Amino acid sequence: MESGDEDDAFTMGEREWQKMSRDLSKQGYRDGKNEGRETGMQESFGKAVNLALQHSMQLGQLHGLLEWKLSQPESKGQQDNIKRLMVRIGLHLNELEHCNVDSFSSGGKGEDLKTGLEKTIKDLVAEYLQLYPEHSDEVSAILGQN
Repeated sequence: MESGDEDDAFTMGEREWQKMSRDLSKQGYRDGKNEGRETGMQESFGKAVNLALQHSMQLGQLHGLLEWKLSQPESKGQQDNIKRLMVRIGLHLNELEHCNVDSFSSGGKGEDLKTGLEKTIKDLVAEYLQLYPEHSDEVSAILGQN
């Protein structure tokens, strides 16, 4: 083999090595990017589930208070308002149960899920307190604001 052939073979081998190195680097980048995306998605999913669970419990407790109020004789004049609020709470619970979280986080205002859920709870609590302002302590306990 002549010196020129050896140089050509070395150059070809070097080029192949560089190409293989680039290809492996690209594949490693893609794999790392995909793994990072999946990890991030899993973390986001876990946070969303925890938020939904927390708010479902709060909504459920508020719904329970309304059920109890509905059964009380002194609530006769408020039954329509109580039932209307119970229906609203039930709809929100159903949306959370079926993972329809878009209704809490979209509104054209760029709200995130946590902000949307907190706003929903706040609105429902405000409506409850309009009916029963004397129950602010019970509602604070439900919301964990003791």
